[in-house]
Amino acid sequence: MNRGHRIEDYKEVMSILKLEFPAIRIRTNIIVGFPTETEEDFQETLGLLNEVDFTFADIHRYSPRSKTKAATMPEQIPHEVIEDRYARLLIAFSKHLRETRPDR
Repeated sequence: MNRGHRIEDYKEVMSILKLEFPAIRIRTNIIVGFPTETEEDFQETLGLLNEVDFTFADIHRYSPRSKTKAATMPEQIPHEVIEDRYARLLIAFSKHLRETRPDR
């Protein structure tokens, strides 16, 4: 998605925030199925859910928007794959919440 940050940098910042503010609540937005997303990329996202211990997650499916660069990229992810990854991510995050926040 042409982001200028690396996952290692992100995890480091999250670790520092959690040390400084133990009660911090962290929200994330995740788009599943962006063009060029590989299964390996997706697995990394799944791992990040537990590693960072997000409190909230807004999880969405990628959908092409006309006149955007992403809509014309040749590496579009099939709809069935997007739906599968979306469902797996929802299940994983729900499980994570049950295990880490049983009161929710």
